[in-house]
Amino acid sequence: MIYLLKALSFFVLGSGVKYIDAAYDDSVFSTAFTVPLALLLGLLAGTCMIWDHDLLLISLSILVGVLVTGKLDVLPFRLLALVCLTTTLTYFAGKLPLHGSDWPILLCFASGAALDEIGNDLADAGVLRGRLAFFFLNRGFLKVLVAIIVTVQYLSASFLLLFLAFDFGYFLFTFLSQRRSKLTHRPMGA
Repeated sequence: MIYLLKALSFFVLGSGVKYIDAAYDDSVFSTAFTVPLALLLGLLAGTCMIWDHDLLLISLSILVGVLVTGKLDVLPFRLLALVCLTTTLTYFAGKLPLHGSDWPILLCFASGAALDEIGNDLADAGVLRGRLAFFFLNRGFLKVLVAIIVTVQYLSASFLLLFLAFDFGYFLFTFLSQRRSKLTHRPMGA
């Protein structure tokens, strides 16, 4: 039951992040709710980071990846990150519970998240085409990286499933935003 709640929390985080992204980048959803949503998502993400060490690693990796690529580009994303980190650091009295063996994983996943963001931008710009564009448009690099590390049993399979819960929520809202965009941009009489 607890594991299901963790997965649901990460699904909600992925969905909410994509909602905010689509509201600003594609003007598909209203931006009116993005600040309160970001505050709630930041609190949820911080709570998840406190609750579970795997969730801490996933969340920090994604945060570092989007930070170094400049993807915290709108106020709601900055607020989400601030609330998330403040919640976590307050709980742990200013010191994240990272062990020596966590740093290579964190660096590896943060690099993977950053490469996914860069690849996604290149695919959006038309620089990457075909299968490579598809791979990065679906942020495949980090998925493959997580799967490899789980396969070599450095991390448990639950880590992969939690990561995929976030991803599934993100891609569900990607699908919904694309569908909504097509419906709202359809020519009259079509």
